[in-house]
Amino acid sequence: MTIKLAIASPGLLLWAAAGAAAPSTEADTREILRTVIAFEVRTHAAAEVGPPPCVRRRVAASRLARRRSEVERYERRASARRPHGPVAPGSLTYVSPVTVVNSEEIVLSPFSGWHRPAAVNSGYVERGGDVTSEEDARLLAAERAALTAPSHPRPVRRIDSAWLGPPLVLCSDRDALPAIEIDTPVIVGDIALVPRDFHCVLCGQGVIYALRRAGPRWEIVAVALKWQS
Repeated sequence: MTIKLAIASPGLLLWAAAGAAAPSTEADTREILRTVIAFEVRTHAAAEVGPPPCVRRRVAASRLARRRSEVERYERRASARRPHGPVAPGSLTYVSPVTVVNSEEIVLSPFSGWHRPAAVNSGYVERGGDVTSEEDARLLAAERAALTAPSHPRPVRRIDSAWLGPPLVLCSDRDALPAIEIDTPVIVGDIALVPRDFHCVLCGQGVIYALRRAGPRWEIVAVALKWQS
């Protein structure tokens, strides 16, 4: 699969051609899930408050799909936006302060902001440094391919208890809290994207892990924080 990127204007990437998400093999999916869970084990082992979450046994269907219309609508609106020119001196008249919200100026991106994972994560995943512009472009292209796909395969449907380590265990029932739920990995070339939600009673965090193939193994190279409470 080849991903071609074209710069249409500063800060805007247009995808001239983007390959679809590749079918997930069972071996790759297992290795990716094992890597993500190992990261979660380290993160919650370092937590300063508890109790630790359990891990839901079911691998959820990926939410990174069926969003082509949203992606294309965002790209059209972002492409059409133009910065306003400079204001001529003396052309402004003072009025009482007001707040004006023009909904046409609000363009919510379906894409994620990617960062390297922090070296130390205590209970919650933390952002580290920025990824490079080249890495960011590759991650955005992979995410676009995932978001515009009609669906993603789920070759592994259950978490293997052998992947877990203290303090994480499998949940005893599907309603247990606090709990971690992991989506099936979406593989695009040598990149895999894995959404994960951490739910507790009054707190929680949603992230997407980005992994890169390293021979037969996969390594976490970036994280995107999607929500936190």
